[in-house]
Amino acid sequence: MNMSRFTSCFSEILEDVNDAHEKIIKLLAEGKNKEALESYTDDCVIMPPGREVLQGKDAFLKFIEASVELQSKVDKTENVEEAAFGEGDLVTSRSKEIVYGKDGSVIFKRKALTVWKKVDGKYLVHNVIWNTDAPLNV
Repeated sequence: MNMSRFTSCFSEILEDVNDAHEKIIKLLAEGKNKEALESYTDDCVIMPPGREVLQGKDAFLKFIEASVELQSKVDKTENVEEAAFGEGDLVTSRSKEIVYGKDGSVIFKRKALTVWKKVDGKYLVHNVIWNTDAPLNV
């Protein structure tokens, strides 16, 4: 196998999922929750820490809307997609994120594994699980 082609393929995938993730973060920060959900598959599975598994966009939207108080305290989010694995229509990414409050303090740090499904040429969130390094600082 040509290793440079292999590395290039993963670089492209990593860039694609990073761009998709940044779009989601931006839309959520703007309160455009329904628009953010366009970046998820209809049958997505979301596994937040300390909560039951959420299945589908409607369940995830309710979760997001219940977090509106926390969202109002967020100033910015820094996300880094560290790696992408897989090929074809399903890939998995590993990411780290730091969420800052309006006072500049760190509200939380999280790490995640996300399974992305390629639909109509775009990677959408299909399954995601995350946890935090410590309880929320709010």
